[in-house]
Amino acid sequence: SLSCIIGFGCFIMPGTTFLPQAGPLGTTIAFVIGMFLVMIIAANFAYMMRVYPESAGAFGYVQQICGHDHGFLCAWSLGLAYISLIWTNSTAFVVICKSIFGSVLQCGYHYQLAGYDLYMGEAFFSLFIIVFFAALTNVAERFIPQIQTVLNCFLFLTVCICFILVSVHFDATWDSFKPYFFMENNKTGQVTSIATLIPWAFVGFEVVSFSGDKIYFSRKKILPILLLAILAGAVLYVLLTAMAALGGEAGFGNWRNYVLRLNDCIGIEQMPVLYAVQEAIGSWGVFFLGLAVVAALSSSMLGFFRVASKLSCHLAQEGILPNILAKKSEFGTAKNAVYFIVLLSIGAPFLGRTAIGWMTDVTTLCVSIVYMYVSFSAWVLGKSQRNVLFMITGLIGSVVSVVNFFFLLVPEFWNMTALAGETYLLLAIWIMLGFCFFRISIWSDIRYRFGRSAIMWVMMLFLFFFSSGMWARQRLFDFTESSINEINTYYTKKWESMGYGAENEESYAERMIIKGYKGKIRLEIMRSSVFLLILVVSSLVIMFSIFSAMREREKKMEIQRMKAEERSKAKSIFLSNMSHDIRTPMNAILGYTQLALKPHTSKETIFSYLQKIDRSSQHLLALVNDILEMSRIESGKMDLLYAAENLEHIMDEIHDMFATQMKSKQITFTVTVNIENKWVSLDRNRFNRVLLNLLSNAFKFTPQNGSVQVVLRQEGMKNDLAEYVLMVKDSGIGMENNFAQKIFEPFERERTSTVSGIQGTGLGMSITKSIVDLMGGTIEVE
Repeated sequence: SLSCIIGFGCFIMPGTTFLPQAGPLGTTIAFVIGMFLVMIIAANFAYMMRVYPESAGAFGYVQQICGHDHGFLCAWSLGLAYISLIWTNSTAFVVICKSIFGSVLQCGYHYQLAGYDLYMGEAFFSLFIIVFFAALTNVAERFIPQIQTVLNCFLFLTVCICFILVSVHFDATWDSFKPYFFMENNKTGQVTSIATLIPWAFVGFEVVSFSGDKIYFSRKKILPILLLAILAGAVLYVLLTAMAALGGEAGFGNWRNYVLRLNDCIGIEQMPVLYAVQEAIGSWGVFFLGLAVVAALSSSMLGFFRVASKLSCHLAQEGILPNILAKKSEFGTAKNAVYFIVLLSIGAPFLGRTAIGWMTDVTTLCVSIVYMYVSFSAWVLGKSQRNVLFMITGLIGSVVSVVNFFFLLVPEFWNMTALAGETYLLLAIWIMLGFCFFRISIWSDIRYRFGRSAIMWVMMLFLFFFSSGMWARQRLFDFTESSINEINTYYTKKWESMGYGAENEESYAERMIIKGYKGKIRLEIMRSSVFLLILVVSSLVIMFSIFSAMREREKKMEIQRMKAEERSKAKSIFLSNMSHDIRTPMNAILGYTQLALKPHTSKETIFSYLQKIDRSSQHLLALVNDILEMSRIESGKMDLLYAAENLEHIMDEIHDMFATQMKSKQITFTVTVNIENKWVSLDRNRFNRVLLNLLSNAFKFTPQNGSVQVVLRQEGMKNDLAEYVLMVKDSGIGMENNFAQKIFEPFERERTSTVSGIQGTGLGMSITKSIVDLMGGTIEVE
């Protein structure tokens, strides 16, 4: 977990991002707040891991709770996050080599992409790093956890020792970190600007959820482990930020002067953390901290390769990716999935860190989606299990994730900085690719699991329309600002050619006018963006409402049609089966009546006929009663009449009632009662009906010399309610598995009386289940 939290950004961003935006105190406050919020999300992950230990991480949890469509969106977000972080870490090795060994890798073809200088030597070295760690993942899968543990311990101890030595060298006090914020005003905004990066800073803590099936200790320890990893990550971020701030005292007076002049620095001065260690400890300190950076990157690469390959393997098993990626080695390594990730990463090193940085911004949005989904799933699960704690953590995690997502997505509305225009374009492209893969998934989905959630489609459409609109908006603003700057430059040169200095009143007034127009354009574009957001959301809500209404109507019509077909089919089968069952006793009654009416028939013979007529009438009456009973159940008119009853007496009467019948077939019949509370409140007639139905079936379908066992036992007592288990077991002819699944449905019989010679309506088990359900119990068949 810690391996994937800490990467190259932990050592670079303190000087390039955290201090310039919020200062040391603002950064510390942001990380403390963010740490607790991420811990709440971690609690949701731990909860889901306990309930679904075999599931494929966040993808599996969301798929279980929200359905396959939402599971796809979650997996699509996770995949982009993990793979882009592999790219980021691979190019970070190049930056380390450049800082320590200079221009040794700056060889081969040189070009620029998005303002970033690239050399073929650097690109191929980064590609080598990707291939190396992919091969290591496949070869040493069993030993990666141990390797990561060693690397993490070395990393944490090295950073702590370096912080102590740097603090001692600079005689660090609270005053050493002044100014505490980068700006004296808008301190809340400074803290918020760092807090929005927290999902990116801690992404990876959840990777252990993909190994839920390989955890061989108590699952109650999962949450403390995750919390400890997040705490350790926050400590490392804060300590490295403090070191970067202390380094500013060396040659710049304070950290603010240092970060303001960072672009003019060269060599190791461009990395405030390494610069502080060099000034305090010397080259040996830089060497060991450099090893700590390599340890962090190596551990992170191994972690993300493992989890990205597992995610790809699970997606292949679900039919979203090619099935060949689901193949595993004897040690459980998804080798083909690892090669697949390498294939996806071949072009990344040639894009440069600027372009990959845009992808990392998209990653921040993606993990916010994932954390929102998992937290929402935890809330749904907590609600179903009546677990108030995780209902609360799930709700908080969902709200925090949604707020963070829109905080980053909506430009210059409430956040201090906007995402780059290219980030919005990459987000739109990512969504389009998601649509394509989703279409392939639906096309190959023979089990009809995908394409059932309109909400997921609306979410993806919203992200596509809004991100593409924001990209167009950013391009427009950049072009407008560039044009105004050119106009400003033109007039500045014009006033200078006329002999007026920069302080000339008219020249100054024109510059202020141009600056004012820039502000007006920015404000107008911002208003248009917000209006666009409202229009997009409103139209999607209306479209979703229309689509939901149409789908709900179609669903109701389909359900009604299926029910009508099932009723018609059931009644047809019922009538077909009953035609013989009813005709048999009726023919017997008519036949024996005619025989009894013949003259010169003896009284003994007539009496024998009347007995047979009586038995046939009783059977016919039982058929009619079953049909009437089922009719009352379906109409909802069956009620329970509770009274105090003695279970032991009831079971004794049942034994006496069936003992003679069982003996007639030489069936071994036992009734065992093991209860503490024999007096209960129940409807005796309904309870007897359940027993009679079960034992009648056991008697009818058990051949001679068989056995029938009845067991009633008490399993617990809570709040004046006892749990009783009643089991009826026989050594009869059995049933097929497919019939066992529908034995409690009305009119269902595996064998008709024509085939088996055993009469019945097929309603007994349906009536039994209805009574048990009405009593608040459950019934199962094995």
